[in-house]
Amino acid sequence: MEYNVVADSGEVPAEHCLCFCKPVFINGKSYTTEGRFYTVQIDGRNYLRIEVNDDGWNPFNDRVFWHGFFCLGTGDEIITVDLKTLEYKRYPVVMYSGYFLEHEEMLFAASAAGVLAFDRNMDLLWRNESLAVDGVTFGGVSGNVLDISCELDPPGGWVDKRLDIRTGKEL
Repeated sequence: MEYNVVADSGEVPAEHCLCFCKPVFINGKSYTTEGRFYTVQIDGRNYLRIEVNDDGWNPFNDRVFWHGFFCLGTGDEIITVDLKTLEYKRYPVVMYSGYFLEHEEMLFAASAAGVLAFDRNMDLLWRNESLAVDGVTFGGVSGNVLDISCELDPPGGWVDKRLDIRTGKEL
């Protein structure tokens, strides 16, 4: 199967639709905001349309296809959708979602404050969100060590760190 995603697709027709919009509260009142749409295509057909709150404020909003899942970092959460069953999981993150890194049977996701690690079934193995204050980038994996860079004193206060990929603990 060939997977593709169209960001900012609008409300195009699709075989399935999921809405993950959250209300916005201002002075105790609930408001709905404009949505943003992602369309997952399988073999060229519009299989799944996902609506989320407008996440344009987050310049990262990364996405990846991982062992039959569509994984989307959007705003301040990570959403994973099993493309066979359409079952989904939502993982809130500190401030904003960042990038994904695939490594063997693990998928890592960066947030503003740290890293989350998932297995091939998109079950959360561990999370460590006490590593940074404004961003984490991945340097790669060597053996059982994940190399990351963490912003500790913006702007330009990047510090390299190493994590055990089995536990998420700093080495």
